[in-house]
Order: sequence, then C-alpha cells, then structure tokens
Amino acid sequence: MKIIVFTLLLCLAMVNSLAAAEFQLINYKVEKNDSFSRILRKFMKDDSIINGNSLSVRETIKSNPNLNTKEHWLKPAPGMIINLKIEKEFIDTEKMKKYTASLSTDFRSTEVDSKGWKGSIFYMASIGNYKQTSNRYPDISYQQNSYFSLGAGLSFIPVSTLWSYSTSLYFSTLKATGSNLNDDKVTVPNEIGATLYAERLVPKAQLVAYGGIDYDSFSTFNLAAIANQEKIYLDKNMIYYATLGVSKKIDVFGSSFLTKFSFSKSLMSSYESSIGGEDDKLSGYKAMFYINHNISKKF
Repeated sequence: MKIIVFTLLLCLAMVNSLAAAEFQLINYKVEKNDSFSRILRKFMKDDSIINGNSLSVRETIKSNPNLNTKEHWLKPAPGMIINLKIEKEFIDTEKMKKYTASLSTDFRSTEVDSKGWKGSIFYMASIGNYKQTSNRYPDISYQQNSYFSLGAGLSFIPVSTLWSYSTSLYFSTLKATGSNLNDDKVTVPNEIGATLYAERLVPKAQLVAYGGIDYDSFSTFNLAAIANQEKIYLDKNMIYYATLGVSKKIDVFGSSFLTKFSFSKSLMSSYESSIGGEDDKLSGYKAMFYINHNISKKF
C-alpha cells in the first residue's frame, strides 16, 4: 500500500510540475558543429543543468518526433529545423535577444502561452479584370475593384506538436463595375470569404503544409437575361472548396520572401438567380499564389 500511494503522489507531482511550467517555443535551424546540448546552451542561463531528466530536454524530444535516434541528437544535420521547448525560467534574455535579432527567416522564436491563441486583423485592396464565358450566350468582360476589404484571423498553436490550426474571415466592398456591353455601371453586392485550415510544419523541408475548407460568396452576370432582355442582372454564388497548399520562406539576392501556393476544388455550391429560372450552379478549380516581403522591421 505504501508503494502504491508513493507512486500515485509522485505521478501527481510530475503532472502538476508540467502543468505549472511555462515554455518558450523556438524554431531553431541547426548550424555546423551543433549538438543538442550546445544548441540549448545558446538560449539557457549559464548555470542551468542540462541532462536527460531536465523538463526542457524531455519536452523538446516530444516536440520532435522525427528526431528519433541518438545520432540525431548528438550530431543533428546542418539546416535541420528543431522545435525547442525550454522552460522560461531558464531562458537567458540577453542570449534570446541576440538570437532573435539575427534571424532572417520565418522560423522565428515565438512565445506560446498555455492556450497558444493568436489573432490578427488585416486590410486589402484589389483591382481585377474578368471574363465570363458560356457555350450558349455571348461572352462578357468586366472590371471588379475593391478599395476596402477588412478581415480577421485566429490561430491556435499547441505547445508540443508540429500541428497548428487557423481560420479567417473577410468582408469586401466592391466598386460599381463596368462591362464591354455598354457604359453603364452596375452596383455589385459585397463579398464574404472564410477559411478553416489545419497546418503542419515540415522541418526537413523547412515549409508549412496546410489543408482545409474555403468559402466564397461572390456575384456573376446573368448571361441569359443579358442576351434575352438586353438588361444587366447579377446573380449570387456561394461555393465551398477543399484546399491544399504549402508555405515557404525563400531568399532571393539577400532578401527574404514568404511565398504561398494553394490549389482548390469545389465541393458544393448554391446559386441565387436575380430573375429566377434554371439553377446554374458553379463548379471547378482555383489556384492562388501569394508572395510577401517585409519592407521594414515593422511592416
């Protein structure tokens, strides 16, 4: 009975210790001649004890399931990304500042609290030229510009995993559009879009792979009404897509760029005709390429 009680108390103490600890999550790129202990010393206080029983060591090992051999830890390959998880009380703030200042990639040190939530707000503007075609009706070309699009994003990054989760929502006001039919301007309804993704860091490839669901609500011209009535009508379309993509940081002539590419296939859609008639749901594919470059440390 004493042995059972002692074991139970010991387990409870270990669980409480882990729950109370706060960690600093660091995505570290291995350099030449690095070893596991040498890497930890770059961030921890000089008097810190580092061995196999250290909580920071155990949690870091759990955060790197791909590094599953002793050789990986004794001599990790240069260029490999290791997800360090170090107790905040042992972090040397001066070492941390120097390291953060020297980074030039997206694998930056990130503080993660117990919840791991992060939010953002963004603004966009766009200018677009479109062409709508049909086998039964004449083609129509038109412009669709937005000078005000506002969105919000929310992400969750669990502390001890390579996975993360994100969602976003945007609202876009559109300027009255013109077409090749006449000089009239058509008022276009506002657009709404949303995303829900699961993401996974791939350390060896130094990229993030992601997949999930996209939602788009937008307007198209009713070609049948234009051909038969010589009047311009707009129809509302709502489409859900399955999306797969990758995100990677690249260096070009000493400058760092964040790139993203995704490919989506429609799963389901709904259609609201402005004048009634046949149900003309849309289906198909879309691709997106995104590139970003910071012009300063703040932007």
